[in-house]
Amino acid sequence: MAFPHDKVKKKYLQLNGEAEADFFLSQIIEEEVYLALKQAIDILPPKIRTIFYLILERKTNAEIASLLGITEEAVKAYRKRGMKMLRIRLSNFWILALLIF
Repeated sequence: MAFPHDKVKKKYLQLNGEAEADFFLSQIIEEEVYLALKQAIDILPPKIRTIFYLILERKTNAEIASLLGITEEAVKAYRKRGMKMLRIRLSNFWILALLIF
């Protein structure tokens, strides 16, 4: 004979197991996205690559300009050019990601 708390415990374990599986799947996908982005950034031209790593460090355009000795407008231009390159390099990856979700 199953006690009511056993049913609750069983249901909790079922739900928790599903949540855990979803969590691990999300972690794997997040890791894959990060890896793809890092690989795409690594093959950008050196100046653009440096700017993107500074962006990932949450530096502002003004801070990046000051660090690199260039104008904010130049940072914006490099950033725009880099985004265009990343969009092209990661286009297939984003299509795959959309199909998964």
